[in-house]
Amino acid sequence: MPSDAQLRRIFSTMLNGKLADFDDEIKPLGDPLTQGTVEVYAAISLELLPTPAKSHYLFNTRDLAKVVQGVMQATRAYYDSKESMLQ
Repeated sequence: MPSDAQLRRIFSTMLNGKLADFDDEIKPLGDPLTQGTVEVYAAISLELLPTPAKSHYLFNTRDLAKVVQGVMQATRAYYDSKESMLQ
């Protein structure tokens, strides 16, 4: 399992590349978005452990990648401000 620092580096590189084409207000959000996403992933991985009743509580880096994949689908025409991107 990759460390949090490795996950942040991988996904922030992707997001920063994507956000480079956005307005100046949105460009610097790649690192904070990645940091928050990795922190949420780490928290749910530790706290929402699978149980016999909830065996579907099994999280891996694929779930983290799907969140980043969703952000990567953002378009400049739709996300024109910092507030709209952070929602």
